[in-house]
Amino acid sequence: MFEEKDDTILARWLAGDLTPEELKEFKESEEYGQYVSIVKGLDRLEKPLFDKVSLKERINHALPEKSPETNVFSIKRLVSISAIAATILLLFGLFFTKVSYTTEIGETLIITLPDGTYVSMNSASTLSHKRFFWNSNRKVSLDGEAFFDVTSGDDFVVTTAYGEVAVLGTEFNIHTRKKHFELACYEGKVKYTNNNTQESAQLTPGKAIEVQSDTITPKAAGESPSWMLGKSQFNSTPLREVLEDLQLHYPLTVKTDTIDLDQLFTGSFRYDNLDLALRTICLTMGLEYTFSNNKQSVTLTKR
Repeated sequence: MFEEKDDTILARWLAGDLTPEELKEFKESEEYGQYVSIVKGLDRLEKPLFDKVSLKERINHALPEKSPETNVFSIKRLVSISAIAATILLLFGLFFTKVSYTTEIGETLIITLPDGTYVSMNSASTLSHKRFFWNSNRKVSLDGEAFFDVTSGDDFVVTTAYGEVAVLGTEFNIHTRKKHFELACYEGKVKYTNNNTQESAQLTPGKAIEVQSDTITPKAAGESPSWMLGKSQFNSTPLREVLEDLQLHYPLTVKTDTIDLDQLFTGSFRYDNLDLALRTICLTMGLEYTFSNNKQSVTLTKR
């Protein structure tokens, strides 16, 4: 990126202080057109109304008296510098504003990133990335679960609370929730690096890992993410996590009373039938369920 060569490039460009050689190189950069578009947008913003004479008098009144031989700082120059500084701050704010996508409970979303990368987001998930300069910084942040089909090009990186996933053109799924992280590779190759331990793992098609308490455990990926088939699949998973996942797909409050939430559940439930999902879980775990508040709340008890 051009601005990495000189972090004052924007300020000097706006002030008209670039040399002919710098200006030529800047105009030939990939980012120049985007800068121009934003500055034009700023010019169209409605300017605040104020009494220029009154403002000047207030500024003059606030300045200390100077002796005749003392150089007096130009008010015009002060206002000019302030305007440039404000414009630069706004310009940087616009450039580094993130684009975010969020899915609600029971909602899924398919998005296409600027490079053509396809992302399918599971419910209650958030994905974000910088608004500009995508091709030189293909990095997204994920909280929740999403399937990625990445186009070829420079390194593509997904950051999560558990660590970073770096890839080249590939297909993979990331599940990153409060107490659970899982990464599965379906095509190409991905590399996971833990935030705390810096331990890493490389995955090829059909491979997956699960991370709990910074411990990386290898596992099989299966043919495709189960959530994309409309169901959640569990293997020796604490009931607490199963019920948390259930509430990601149904707007439901779950009351568990004295049930042991650490007992392990193996099985699956679908997203299109709440009664069937609860029956599947309760039958396996020896529980019963009772609805209340027009099926917005359910209480689980021992059978």
